[in-house]
This record gives sequence, C-alpha cells and structure tokens, in this order.
Amino acid sequence: MGQFIVGVDVGGTKVAGGLLSPKARLLHSRIVPTRADRGFKASFRQILNLIDHMVSRPPGLEEHSVGENDRKALWPAGQGGE
Repeated sequence: MGQFIVGVDVGGTKVAGGLLSPKARLLHSRIVPTRADRGFKASFRQILNLIDHMVSRPPGLEEHSVGENDRKALWPAGQGGE
C-alpha cells in the first residue's frame, strides 16, 4: 500500500484539504465551508469529514484513525476531548 500525506488548512470561512503523494505531488483537493457560525462542533465536523473524504480517494490507501490520545490534542478543553 502506498503512503500519502493529507494537508488541511482551516480558515474562518473555508477548510481546504489536499491529498499528496510522498513526493508532494497534489493528487486531489477539496474546499468546504468552515461553518464557524454554527459553532466549534460543526466546524470540527467539517474538518473530520474533509479528512475522511481525502483518505477515501486513492485505491489501496491504508486506513488510519485518530486515537484517544490524539483526540485529546485536537479538542480544546471543555469541548469533548477530556
């Protein structure tokens, strides 16, 4: 199975994602609204959905998940990561 890099750029109005080869060649990209007006959980859901979309693109991509320890690092205190 190949290795890929997922890049995510989170802004106030949009979240951009890219799937790159190990040699940094852009294979796929997508932009979705941040939905900041709907709160943190809605915005974070957009980020997770974008990442899910990125890793489902290439055939044979090894599936990885965010573990409990990583989840704590991603969620701000009081927002579900404790």
